[in-house]
Amino acid sequence: MKGAIEDGTEYDEFIRPYEEAVAAEGADAVLPMCALLRHEDPAVVVKAAGLLGAMKDPRAVPALMDALPYASHWGQHAIVVALGEIGDRRAVEPLSQFIMSSRNGDAVCKAFDTLVEWQDPRGLEAVLYFRPLYPTVLPGWCNGNIEKMETARRNSAGRCE
Repeated sequence: MKGAIEDGTEYDEFIRPYEEAVAAEGADAVLPMCALLRHEDPAVVVKAAGLLGAMKDPRAVPALMDALPYASHWGQHAIVVALGEIGDRRAVEPLSQFIMSSRNGDAVCKAFDTLVEWQDPRGLEAVLYFRPLYPTVLPGWCNGNIEKMETARRNSAGRCE
């Protein structure tokens, strides 16, 4: 069932039972929602990722990380947003790899913002790696965050731990 993301008609009809399950079952709906991350309809993947992010359940993180490389352009963006909303640091490495391997500028910028927000040093190298390779892919607003991350890296290099 290919969803029409513009008007939402078919898409809403398919996803509505899952939204209701999330509302009714809460945590019990995580696994069925995770299964939708590999759905053939990109609109379903976007909605499933959005619901998983809103649930903030860390059990969804492995499925989100596994689906990231295979999702559509907007599916990848929704998955990155969901990982950021959940906030589980297990996603640092997959987000770093995504930054280094993807040309999806929208999702890369969101992954970058998530790593900056988390301030996890494991994500620093991916961001700095990406910058010189594809500078035109990054919108200008990402550059300010790159400067913040470089400053954080320099500051952490001088600390004894």
